[in-house]
Amino acid sequence: MKEKRVWRWKEDRSFIPCTITLCNALCGFLAIAVLLKHPAAAGFPMQAVGLVFAAMFFDVFDGFAARSLDAESLHGMQLDSLSDALSFGAAPAIMVIWAGLRWWQGAEGEWIATLAAGFYLLCVVWRLAQYNTLALSDTTPSKGSFVGLPSPAGALVICSVVMVLDRLGLGARTGALVMVAYAFVVGFLMVSGFEYMHAKRLL
Repeated sequence: MKEKRVWRWKEDRSFIPCTITLCNALCGFLAIAVLLKHPAAAGFPMQAVGLVFAAMFFDVFDGFAARSLDAESLHGMQLDSLSDALSFGAAPAIMVIWAGLRWWQGAEGEWIATLAAGFYLLCVVWRLAQYNTLALSDTTPSKGSFVGLPSPAGALVICSVVMVLDRLGLGARTGALVMVAYAFVVGFLMVSGFEYMHAKRLL
């Protein structure tokens, strides 16, 4: 008879960083919920940007917790990528659509903003899958760099552009074009073969 395995937190501490990772996913979901229910006439909902920033905090903290507790796991890595796809992929993509529709009214603006947002989201998903593949095959370029712009950095760019454009008072068409252009450029950088230095090497 197979012996039943008794779970003990001292033996399996990966639930701690995994719980922090789930907080990342929850922030992404809440950011999307804020964007979906906020009326366009009321201005851009900065709460959504704040929630994406909170997701970035949890994304950094879960890795720190996993290393500190020696609790890194394959499950945690996959959970991290799924959470990142939500917080740094879907949420910023909806920001692009929301901002594009606010600044550029009409059917033309709608499909262009949606196209840019879809391209950005697909690039995030591709980037995360590529990262996991390289990590599992142990073919990463070096411990101090990434291949392609990391998705949290891409989300940070999108959020920063949204915040700046909301305060510059540019014309509707100009603001929409800037937002769309940034979505395409950031998406391309995430799937490019360029190497980016890990933040730890700057400390």
